[in-house]
Amino acid sequence: MSEIRNQLKSQSLSNVEPRSLLQVGGAIFPDDAAVPDMLAFQQIVKAFQSVHSPNYGQPIAGTNAVAQGTNQGTLLQATNDNQVFRIDSIFLNNSGGSDLTVAVRLGLAPINSDSMGNADIRPDKNALIMGPFFMDSVTSLGVVVTAGNAVDLEWFVKYSEVSQ
Repeated sequence: MSEIRNQLKSQSLSNVEPRSLLQVGGAIFPDDAAVPDMLAFQQIVKAFQSVHSPNYGQPIAGTNAVAQGTNQGTLLQATNDNQVFRIDSIFLNNSGGSDLTVAVRLGLAPINSDSMGNADIRPDKNALIMGPFFMDSVTSLGVVVTAGNAVDLEWFVKYSEVSQ
C-alpha cells in the first residue's frame, strides 16, 4: 500500500476534506520512487471529485433557514471551517419613529448603499437586499446602524448551506 493510501485509509470520501489532500500530497517529488504515490494520489483525487464536484455550490437539502433579530451586530456567522452559506435575501425593517441608515456588510465589504435605495429606511418602511451572496467562517454577515436608533431595526436573513 502506498504511503498516501495508508494516511487516508481510515477515512471515507465523504469525510475527506480538500485540506487533508493538500497535506497528504504536499511533499511528493517527481522521481522514480514517487511514481506509485503520485498514481495513488491521482486516483484519490479523481475519486474525491466524483463524489463532491457535481454538487459544489448547490444547496444542501434540509438546511434552508431564516435567521432573525433586532438591533445592529452580527446577523450570521459560520461556526465551522467546512461550512459555506448561500445568502438569498436580507430583509430590513424600521419599526421605530425616525429614519434609520444602515450598512450591511459581508466581512468588511458593504453590500447595500444609498444609491441602491436600501440603506436609508424611513419609519414603518423596509428594505430588501437580494443575493445570492456566499460566506464562510472567515467572513461574517453584519449590520451597523449609522444614523437613527439601532433598537428600531428588525432583520431577517434567508440562507442555506451549500456543498463545497
